[in-house]
Amino acid sequence: MCLFLIAAWLWSGWEWAKAIALFDHPDCRATNGCSGRRCGSPLNWSVRQRPGSNEVTMPKSGLTIDLLPATFAVALLAPGSSVPPWTKGAELISVTHTPTELSIVCEEARVPSSVQSQRGFRCLRVLGPLEFSEVGILASLATPLARAGISIFALSTYETDYLLVPEHDIEAAISALFSAGHAVRR
Repeated sequence: MCLFLIAAWLWSGWEWAKAIALFDHPDCRATNGCSGRRCGSPLNWSVRQRPGSNEVTMPKSGLTIDLLPATFAVALLAPGSSVPPWTKGAELISVTHTPTELSIVCEEARVPSSVQSQRGFRCLRVLGPLEFSEVGILASLATPLARAGISIFALSTYETDYLLVPEHDIEAAISALFSAGHAVRR
């Protein structure tokens, strides 16, 4: 259900996904939505509600976003693989290990051609640090991009968020974010 809600929200807009969440979740239909504490379903995490509320709190003002100069790739390695030496010294590297894969995000030029990867992403970095209590940060970025038909690959760190956007969509992404009230620095 969570993945469906996220996909619905990214592709069709927040209100539609919210309606599904509120009226299609069996434990919460009678009360017109999750309180964030009562049902304990994964829905609470995907909807990102404040406890006791059905409303999402978006950032009060536009965010400042930096467009990083490099082009990035998302590499796939076998489960149980070690982090390869070609990642050392990278300005931005994100390593995610799961039982089924080792995914690495880093500058495209560092990824050997023999490694399975998706290439050609530009990276947008939200000026941080962001507080853990803030909600709606990614939603305020993903919503205008989804409405513009632009796919994203999102990363979050302790201090901020990053969005990878296909290089061929970067100008449209910057325009969509600007129209939504965000500032993008090149």
